[in-house]
Amino acid sequence: MIAVLLTVLKILGIVLLVILGLVVLLLLLLLYVPIRYKGGAAFGGKSENEGTGAKVRLSAAGNTVDLNEGSAQAEAAVTWLLRIVSFKMAYRDGKTETSLKLFGLFDLLKDRGEKSPRKKKEISSEVPSSEEKTKPGAETVSEGKHGAAPETVPEERNASSDKDASANETEAEEKKGAPENGDAPGSEKDALPDRILAWIDSLVDRITSIHDRIDDAVTKAEEKAGSAGRTYRFLTEDPVRTAITQIWTAVKKLLVHLFPRKLRGSLHFGTGEPADTGMILGALSVLAPLHRGAFEVEPDFERKTLDGSVRFKGRIFIGYIVHLAVVLILKKEVRYLLKHYKEYFGSSES
Repeated sequence: MIAVLLTVLKILGIVLLVILGLVVLLLLLLLYVPIRYKGGAAFGGKSENEGTGAKVRLSAAGNTVDLNEGSAQAEAAVTWLLRIVSFKMAYRDGKTETSLKLFGLFDLLKDRGEKSPRKKKEISSEVPSSEEKTKPGAETVSEGKHGAAPETVPEERNASSDKDASANETEAEEKKGAPENGDAPGSEKDALPDRILAWIDSLVDRITSIHDRIDDAVTKAEEKAGSAGRTYRFLTEDPVRTAITQIWTAVKKLLVHLFPRKLRGSLHFGTGEPADTGMILGALSVLAPLHRGAFEVEPDFERKTLDGSVRFKGRIFIGYIVHLAVVLILKKEVRYLLKHYKEYFGSSES
């Protein structure tokens, strides 16, 4: 009996260890297997010579394509774990195509797109057509045509009654607006002081409302000044300044990590005027230290044209991003910033 119990416990322990090992392996794959991305875009702009276009290479497809005047194409692909999971997006001729594949075989987005038209067909087959809905109405119209003519007397009576009602309303308004014959001379004399008093009351109300608005504006300005003072005192503290520097350093490292490792591009342009083309070329040459020669600029001093392309390729490690976040949280200055942020700005909001 004890031997059987021990064997059962042994099997359960092995199963639990296998499950735990699989979970650890999956976490390691997510953290340390990079997410690779690549893509490219190209556009063929206006040109003085008809039939000319841009001949470019898109990195996602790896082939060379010819672009007509005014056309544009773009492709991008994201893969993970030897392309077990792959996502692709392409833009061609004003249409966008997307695909999400597992093991390069099962397209999840395509399956969903195929199911939706079938549902629409089923719904459209259940809904009756517009001709069937209008059949009973057509029968009634035909009956009205062949049968007796409809009576028009009630409609004329209704129209005359509406005219009488509108005339009565206008007479009542004229009676209300016009003063009575007996009280006409005295009422104008009595109404003048009342109008003056009403005007004085409205003037006093406006002055008080302006005073209240000024008080509200002053109080809001004082509150903003107080919150600005608290913000300045909070940001000038030594731990907070150190934390901001550490966060900015981590953000720069993250941007460098996310930036493509390979970047190539080309630009072919011309304005038709050699002087203007030279000025634009001089302005673009200032950006050369930033891209370090990754972009090739080819000016055309003879004709007006514009086309270009760009290709990029890079990778992202989830483990590196988690490492940066953990290192930041473990620093005491960052924890001080997160802890006292609500104390300063929460009290100002309340």
